[in-house]
Amino acid sequence: EVVTILKDMQKQCGIKNLMIDPNVKGKGTFYLVAVPCRQAWSVVLRSMGLDSVTYPNSVATVGKRRH
Repeated sequence: EVVTILKDMQKQCGIKNLMIDPNVKGKGTFYLVAVPCRQAWSVVLRSMGLDSVTYPNSVATVGKRRH
């Protein structure tokens, strides 16, 4: 599940506060090796049709990408 993927990335990338819109759903499989967090985050979001806003103090929000 994408929410599980995002929460795992939150831990690995040191994002202290992650807010995920309840409408974020989907499944995916990612195998990334030696990829910087910022780039991996971007790849996962784009692949899942999501967008993120990062605020100061390590706060990030995730929701569906607006077309």
